Amino acid sequence: MSTAYIRRFIQALLLLVLSLIFISAMFMYPLGLKTGATSYLSPVFRLGALITIFIFAYQITEKKLERIPEWFKNALVFLALIIQIIFLLTFFRPVYTDTGIITTMVGRLIENNHHWFEYYDLYPNNVNITIFWATLLKPLRLLGVTSFQSWIHWIQMFLLDYGIFYLAKSFKMINQKFGTMFFYLALFYMPWFMYAIFPYNDLLAISIFMIIIGTIIKLFSIKKNEIRKKVVYSILIGILFAFAVTIRQNSVIILIAFVLTILFSQAIDKHLKSLLIVLVLFLTIMMTVGANQVAQHEGFKVNTNRETPAVRWINMSWNPNTSGEIDGTDSSIYDNLPKNERAKKLTLELKKRLKFLGIKGIFAHTIKKIAFMFSFGFSNQDFGFSNHDMEGLQINKPILQNYSQTTAFMNMLSNLFQPFYLLLLVFAGYGCWNILAQKFQMVRPFEILSLFSAFSIVGIFAFHIVLWEVRDRYVLPIIPFFLFLSAIGIYIFFEKRKKLDTKVLPLKTLKFYIPYLQIISVFLLIVSFIHGYSKTEKLISNTTNTYFSSYIFYNEHNKELIPLQPHSVYKTDVFELKSPTNNFSMFIGNLNQEQTNQLKLSILQVDQKKAWNIPVQSGQINLKNKFPEGRYRVIIENSSSKDITITALKQLQTQNIQGPAIQRNGKVVNGLNLAFDFNDTKITPVIPMLNYFFIYFSFFFLLAMSWFVKKGGSNYLKRGRNISIRKMNKNEEINI
Repeated sequence: MSTAYIRRFIQALLLLVLSLIFISAMFMYPLGLKTGATSYLSPVFRLGALITIFIFAYQITEKKLERIPEWFKNALVFLALIIQIIFLLTFFRPVYTDTGIITTMVGRLIENNHHWFEYYDLYPNNVNITIFWATLLKPLRLLGVTSFQSWIHWIQMFLLDYGIFYLAKSFKMINQKFGTMFFYLALFYMPWFMYAIFPYNDLLAISIFMIIIGTIIKLFSIKKNEIRKKVVYSILIGILFAFAVTIRQNSVIILIAFVLTILFSQAIDKHLKSLLIVLVLFLTIMMTVGANQVAQHEGFKVNTNRETPAVRWINMSWNPNTSGEIDGTDSSIYDNLPKNERAKKLTLELKKRLKFLGIKGIFAHTIKKIAFMFSFGFSNQDFGFSNHDMEGLQINKPILQNYSQTTAFMNMLSNLFQPFYLLLLVFAGYGCWNILAQKFQMVRPFEILSLFSAFSIVGIFAFHIVLWEVRDRYVLPIIPFFLFLSAIGIYIFFEKRKKLDTKVLPLKTLKFYIPYLQIISVFLLIVSFIHGYSKTEKLISNTTNTYFSSYIFYNEHNKELIPLQPHSVYKTDVFELKSPTNNFSMFIGNLNQEQTNQLKLSILQVDQKKAWNIPVQSGQINLKNKFPEGRYRVIIENSSSKDITITALKQLQTQNIQGPAIQRNGKVVNGLNLAFDFNDTKITPVIPMLNYFFIYFSFFFLLAMSWFVKKGGSNYLKRGRNISIRKMNKNEEINI
């Protein structure tokens, strides 16, 4: 089998993958989420809005983009940075589950406490990212910083921006116009900078991938005789891949894609192929070994019997009762068994599931997995707004007046962004088709990068859809490649339009069809508006987290629990409720009647000097009340002569905690944490009427703007009739 055949085959697979994603994004939604399709507008809306955006973009680019003044381009960059700053100042996602454990462990390491959570025995893949953040943030401790979560937000946003600027600058070395196009696409691609407030390893990994791609462009742009530069860039690529795999293990898929690109590319000489493959693999192995040594130095010891077997994720992904996403019960099945025994049990369970599904069931489940992971372009699962779960996103003033509006606001942004996502998929597919059909000539770096993109996107898609758990966050590694292909499609489309309009559509110039497309888009938007209006009338229960002090499962086998001492009063430091709420919750565990009688629990609104006494009972405590915005304390008093242990009070052994500090008898106890939350439950429309009208107004406004860009549709018809069809000459070929 020739390498040329393999290159064409992987490009054809890429086109198939992009087509499947487009179909999913046009007609489906993330199945399995509690709101289902109710908060998402219909395919009719998506198609109408997609056509509207295309028409608007086509009309405003009738004039040459080169005529746009430099000050306007700089203003766009400034606007993007201002939006990012506002986002970081107003958006907040409380940490819990993995992010909660990791940020708490980061605090411990910074404070030279090497007591690792047992969580890391189960998931040792998160050890390296924990050590990375602890090492990076430790100097801040010398400046008196004790809370590091917001610092991670700003650092991640900076790294993302650096990756975008670096890659765009590398593209501009080859083609100034293409580099500018990619730069603005990436800078305003909102879904990925949402993850700046998600303290983990995703954004760090894709920032590294962008630097890798930029360095690959530089490597294959230098002259043949500049051997020293080639070696330096090759080593840099190897180091970056090694670092990416070390902090996020599934980056190995992108590494494999790169190795396959090197092997099957005809644009790379044999010596450079050998050098790159040896360096990348050698440095990755060496950094992995070195990272293990660093982990041991930081006090982490691998417990192979407790480590989660890979089949756990595979088995979970083929759960017939889900869409292949993480499931709480499924994720912990057989977790009391040693690794090998658990792997055997899970393998048997997986075989039963596949047999139960059968061929038709496997096909249907595959569609559900594609829909869950790829159908919606906007950030979804890890921010909780589509699940209405109490640990989701919080958006502060002046953007929103209270947190109960968060879910509706984010769903509005999702519906607004979806047509842009679809349009980018169209252009990515168009770019891929032109590459496959060899409709234009590419310079060597772009030829290599197009093959790298194909292997990467197909690899991530196949890995998660065929094998692994699905999650919308797992799409992030392919976004740089996706935007690259979209930029290629956009570039080719507008270059073809500029060189020869009659090649865009076979019979008439595209200008001829613009008025008809406008009529179609108006019709589709009106139909979808009427059809979907019931969403403004249908009511659902919406629970929003307004204050979240801690993650209850920090407590592992009661090791973190610390008793309430006899005749002691525990007070939280003053904390702020930034939004009104109607429920207070705390889980205190199993207590007997005598213990509950000896405990007094109260909430004090400091600025209004108002107090609520809460009846203490075993298990979950809920106080339904109206709590206005303001400054509060939670107070617990143990009036007995014995220790009383409650699940909510833990010693986390670090000051880097999400909730307020705790005072015992008037003195702050470092590391002490009380788990409670305030949440607000309201009956709201699936889509509030104001949001619904704003969504449609936005697209009708774009449509109106496209009408006024030109004098009228009759001019297009007249021009369209006068344009003759001709073939493209050789000197009109498009190069990139």
